[in-house]
Amino acid sequence: MRGMSRLGVKPFAKVSPPFALLVCGFLLSRLWFWIQGLTFNDSCLYWFYQYLDVDLLENDLFASLWRLHAQPPLLNLLAGIGLKMTLPLGWWFWRIVYWGMGLAQTLLLFDTMKRLGVHAWLAVALVGAYMISPGVLLFENWLFYPYPAATLLILSTWLLVNSSENLPTRGLFVFFLVCSCLPLLRSLFHLVWLLGVIAILWFLRPKAWKRILLTAALPLLLVTGWYAKNLILFDTFSGSSWMGMNFARATVFRLPDQQREEWIKEGVLSKISSVGPFSPVERYMSLIAMPDATGFTCLDETRRGGSSPNYNHLSYIEVSKEYERDAWTVVRRKPLWWLGKIAQNLLIFFRPVQEFGLRSGNQSSIEGWESVYDRWVNGQIRPSDINKAVDGRLPAVSMWLALCYLWVLIYPMSLALGFYWIGTGRGRERLAKNALVIAFIIFNIVYLMLIGNIFEYGENNRFRFMSDPLVLILSSIALNNGFSRVKNRIGKNESKG
Repeated sequence: MRGMSRLGVKPFAKVSPPFALLVCGFLLSRLWFWIQGLTFNDSCLYWFYQYLDVDLLENDLFASLWRLHAQPPLLNLLAGIGLKMTLPLGWWFWRIVYWGMGLAQTLLLFDTMKRLGVHAWLAVALVGAYMISPGVLLFENWLFYPYPAATLLILSTWLLVNSSENLPTRGLFVFFLVCSCLPLLRSLFHLVWLLGVIAILWFLRPKAWKRILLTAALPLLLVTGWYAKNLILFDTFSGSSWMGMNFARATVFRLPDQQREEWIKEGVLSKISSVGPFSPVERYMSLIAMPDATGFTCLDETRRGGSSPNYNHLSYIEVSKEYERDAWTVVRRKPLWWLGKIAQNLLIFFRPVQEFGLRSGNQSSIEGWESVYDRWVNGQIRPSDINKAVDGRLPAVSMWLALCYLWVLIYPMSLALGFYWIGTGRGRERLAKNALVIAFIIFNIVYLMLIGNIFEYGENNRFRFMSDPLVLILSSIALNNGFSRVKNRIGKNESKG
């Protein structure tokens, strides 16, 4: 606790009954679902696009990370640390880390709500419902980046709540350091995102601009340094070289096949668009000039361990750039059509977060709980095949019935109330004091909604998982204010009577 105070962070208050109830609830729920067969899944190591070859992660970790252009480094670093431990120690390392993140999410959400003025028992109810949601249970048991990313967002929000009153130098530095981990974990959080966070603090606390820039300098340098490394080595100033392939999947490959083929023949689109994004290297060999061998396995081998494609192969950099040029061509030629496709992405965005094509392998162990929760908590009227939704084979009615209407309702309401609180904070001491935190939360929700639906297609609901806890925080403030008003009115009526 003293260490936290030295960092300018207020530690948790004394253990209270609500706090203890959440800890016990978390531990008992994890034990129960483990008994039901929910176990930690690390199989994605061997075939997910995002990972380097397992042999390289185990035996040549840091040299391979330095030459990683397909992804930011932290997910592969986490995987590599576990692989360097003898089995089953590595599996237990990941298991305990993800359980720790789950407990941290629970307690940080609760404490954040309390510090924002939410009644303790209301916070317990909302955090408890989140803690046992199917999405949380599945992502907590999957060696993948949605759960660490959500944990970092919650932690950064909690740190800002702790620091927002007077912006202490140490607390602010820790906040920016945690924020810098997100672009180094997920390319969705671009360097632009980190600059946006700095801009929000500067705009709302202009008198502290020197302190903000000073404390943000090193974290900003870490992210910019990684981007600069990619620029020098791979001619791409980004955290990932895949942007073009993702964007093409959301644009070029949603055109009717006949129109896409005609545009390729006419030279409107390049020949690269005759091959689907994320195809094996061999499919592109006749379409681009293949790069010379570098002598580094992670850049030269077309297959990981001789089986699944190596998406860190050097050729994917040029492939992705070709796809990106074609994607922007489609956007320029068919802007209204593109906006319509973004609207369709939102229909996937608001489906249950655990529904997407790449399943974690744990669904069967919580299948009954998943159907109950989605129906009675998320407000899903009728589930449907997510793969058919992505492929455009579902009728519009089925798309609408599969939405989580709870989140369809509270997302816009929470954002509207958040903007209202920031605009009318004067005269309301608590809201005025917390305007910085609310602005940070709104920025992240809007950012993830826009970037996750403009440039991506197919797993849009998975991107929503990271912003759901932030929406829950805004909703807790709204509910608390609503209950307080009702209580005050009842008290006034009783006093008049």
